[in-house]
Amino acid sequence: MGQFENDTALDFLATIDDASALETALASGPLETGEALDADISQIALAAADLVAGMLGRFGADATQDIRDRAASLGEPPRDLVEAARNWVSAVASRSELMDLWEESDGAEFRRSLSLLIDRLNPDIAYTSPKVKKEQDFFNICAFCNKEIRDGDTFEIQLKNRSVKERLPKAVFFAHLACLNGALHPTYFIQDWKFDPDEIEEAARKLLED
Repeated sequence: MGQFENDTALDFLATIDDASALETALASGPLETGEALDADISQIALAAADLVAGMLGRFGADATQDIRDRAASLGEPPRDLVEAARNWVSAVASRSELMDLWEESDGAEFRRSLSLLIDRLNPDIAYTSPKVKKEQDFFNICAFCNKEIRDGDTFEIQLKNRSVKERLPKAVFFAHLACLNGALHPTYFIQDWKFDPDEIEEAARKLLED
């Protein structure tokens, strides 16, 4: 599923003429109250965040040509807009009415879509794949969907019987984070945000200069 599979998001998409509409939708005001986010506001924010990801060239698998064309016409997003999109997705995942509403129908698929959106809003960071022996090819298979896992996206799950003293796990599984989030209760949704080391270094330098 994508972030435009609802009337609220589609109506929002039709109003976008330039990036200022995204800036308005992703304004930080509602986030500063600390209260639960309204479902409609959350749907608009997720749609805006999805378009920001598209402006970075990272479209969801189900993105329509209209969404692709609209994102391409908006140009490259400034860093502040990307950060605003990340903040909103994080807030929706942790304290929104929308998460509660989805739990009444297909919460697992919604959590999976949020996890994939987070991945598309993360910066491209070089990843060095570990050297894995040939007989350990199962390392790249997800225990939930039974499909191959791309290097750098592997999450490990170790199962231990806590009722007895044992040092080694009973079993070890690997998973896509989106699949794992789909299986978890929303309270335990994992937000795997990544940060560009160069941007962190630049921010630290500016703080020292100030």
